[in-house]
Amino acid sequence: MGFRSTETWKDRVHSSGVRYAAIDLGTNSCRLLIATPFQKNIRVVYAFSRMVRLGEKLEKTGVIGPEAMLRTIQTLKICALKMQEHQVTRCYAVATAACRMAINSQELLDRVKLETGIDLEIIDDAQEAELSLLGCAALLKPAVPYAIVFDIGGGSTEVMWVDNRYPGKPKIIDYVSVPIGVISEALSPNRVDLAIEGMNHLLKKLSTDHDIERHLAAGNVQMIGTSGTVTTLVAIDMQLSKYDRAVIDGITVATDRLMRVVDDLFTMTEGQRVAHPCIGASRADLILPGAAIFKCIYDCWPVHELSIADRGVREGILMKMFEQEIPIASRVVVYQ
Repeated sequence: MGFRSTETWKDRVHSSGVRYAAIDLGTNSCRLLIATPFQKNIRVVYAFSRMVRLGEKLEKTGVIGPEAMLRTIQTLKICALKMQEHQVTRCYAVATAACRMAINSQELLDRVKLETGIDLEIIDDAQEAELSLLGCAALLKPAVPYAIVFDIGGGSTEVMWVDNRYPGKPKIIDYVSVPIGVISEALSPNRVDLAIEGMNHLLKKLSTDHDIERHLAAGNVQMIGTSGTVTTLVAIDMQLSKYDRAVIDGITVATDRLMRVVDDLFTMTEGQRVAHPCIGASRADLILPGAAIFKCIYDCWPVHELSIADRGVREGILMKMFEQEIPIASRVVVYQ
């Protein structure tokens, strides 16, 4: 990837100034984390996120449009500048569903490299699922042997069935990647029932293949949600005056409370959603599709509580980079 260093970890282990960067270019947003080693953990020193809507009109046209490409490149220029300011020594940048789908994704990668110096790598859905799990693994409860982890993205939704029987070594047993997300045209009002029916079929198959309902009934399953949808639902439920990551990330909430929020959202007008401090104009058109996807997951597995992760692929990238150089099993990503 771009900004890689030829130094080894041993060369820099005593250098408190070493900086690593992780970029997650999704269908809806571009996210950057810059981090440094801190004792046995990874400390985030800078975080940046901007909505780029890379997948805008992608389902109709099959291509990344010029406006979406321009927004994305401008945002990645900011990322490159911030990495330069923080003297980043190694960066790993990934692109997900939109770039997997677009027939002109190579054009985007070439322009990004030329105009920002960042090497983007398009990862497949299996890699995306792995990074998402790594990113939120710190929230897994050691006493619970299995977990359902889901990530509602802009262009796809990943749902993982996870083996957590061996502390510190969670493993994806199986997963499904559903090609719908919060900006998918498949979730437009006149098509949502068909899209959800298809998603429900995939989830039911995953459940049947691994007898998940039996494990749920025995109390052996934790559910973790990592996405802007679930964090927004919790923020609304908590009646926050504005979104606060420090309050949301890592908490466990009763799912019946979240389902009441979902029901309320579908009765709100667009103006009410725009005016809500935890939704706003940027997410007003995204929260309903996300809520529909979450409801589909809940209807399949009606757990009593949900662990909330305001973390995911970016943190997973950091874990993966450090794992290659710092063999410490207890490593976690912490925010300043």
